[in-house]
Amino acid sequence: MQHGVRSPRYRGGNTVVKRASARSAVGDAVEDLRSQIMSGELRPGDAVAEEELAERLGISRTPVREAIGRLVSEGILTKDDNRTARVFRPSLDELLEIYEIRLPLEVMAATRAVEEAPDELCGTLGEQFAYLCDESAPDRFTMHERFHLALFAGSGRDHLVEIIAGLRLKSEPYVRFAAQVDARFRERSQAQHAAMVEAMAERDRKRMERLVRQHLKNTTDKVTELLRENVWPPSLTASRASPGQQR
Repeated sequence: MQHGVRSPRYRGGNTVVKRASARSAVGDAVEDLRSQIMSGELRPGDAVAEEELAERLGISRTPVREAIGRLVSEGILTKDDNRTARVFRPSLDELLEIYEIRLPLEVMAATRAVEEAPDELCGTLGEQFAYLCDESAPDRFTMHERFHLALFAGSGRDHLVEIIAGLRLKSEPYVRFAAQVDARFRERSQAQHAAMVEAMAERDRKRMERLVRQHLKNTTDKVTELLRENVWPPSLTASRASPGQQR
């Protein structure tokens, strides 16, 4: 090969690097948006600021738009009439449907984890639960989500966990607010978390199934109560059905 002349192979390698970098930028933007939604920084109905996100991540707006498009296709973001991307804001009926779908999936993942997860998962869940008990921890809700997803990941079924994570991302902001306004709801949820850790350590499949069902039922009941009593902050509410339409 002559000096100063790049081979086709070299040019191809450079293209691959660029494509990999672009995929990484899109992935970073997707994860940043997911994190903002789960932490409450972006709330249901909030608009996504493309330019601000691109500047913070040090990337162009092109991968940010691709990331937004991906989350729109997953139903986590929506586009309004002005083509502005906003965090999905469900009605009560939509929220109840999400929980209805979540129930069998989360039961399946949690019970499979009891049967198949390595023993190390028990220690991981115990550590995460201890963190959840610290009222002063700044990111307790993020850890709450990690606790549940770690349990489900113990099933060894990545596609199942991915589906569950997407559904939880649409509904968990409402759980965060419920936990903020109702101390008894928080205490009941924490007691169930502790029992889940025990059920995992004891490899008690039936108890785990019962706990997951109770956990989701308690949440569904509380969310329904708050929505019907109209105590939600404006950014967490959507157009509601009239009392005669609500189920």
